[in-house]
Amino acid sequence: MKKLDLSNRQFGRLLVKKRLTGRLWLCRCVCGIEKSIPTGNLTSGQTQSCGCLRLERVQENLKRAREVRIKSAKHFISNIDHKNLMGDCSLCGKTFVKVAYFSNRAPVYRCWVEKVGAKVAFPNQLVEMFESQKGNCAVCGEPMAENGRGSEGPSLDHSHVNGSLRGIVHNRCNRGIGQFKDDPNLLRLAANYLENAI
Repeated sequence: MKKLDLSNRQFGRLLVKKRLTGRLWLCRCVCGIEKSIPTGNLTSGQTQSCGCLRLERVQENLKRAREVRIKSAKHFISNIDHKNLMGDCSLCGKTFVKVAYFSNRAPVYRCWVEKVGAKVAFPNQLVEMFESQKGNCAVCGEPMAENGRGSEGPSLDHSHVNGSLRGIVHNRCNRGIGQFKDDPNLLRLAANYLENAI
């Protein structure tokens, strides 16, 4: 019975050089490393490289896992300026913050970029806009509450058509604009009504 000869045959990344023993073959990987591989491992496809292929796959899996962690990472807030409602976000850098909820009567802040999405505003855009408004509402011009709570707290007003940021306003002013469907004509009619009301 003729013996199986695997010499000069390619298995994955391995090129068989010669037989070492009855069931063991000297193989050269495309990366340049030579290694002895059993016959069964070659013919079954169990071994396709010197180990470099497995290492590359592990590295690729780690890279993908890291990307997933980055995408799912939370916006951790630190160095909070309670007066101006600003802070440092672990993902966004310096940005505007908002009280998300209270824990043991202490406010827990949330990154506003996380709340509304990057489509609405980037961190530097928020900071520049807030500073240009000097902490006052873009609608009524009155100061916004420092603790960010209730109707006097700050809110991002954005276009519901293209998502662009229009200004930082009171929660109450933002809700009022929304009640009038962001329509200047309806707001003018309301203003005329109030001015002419007895």
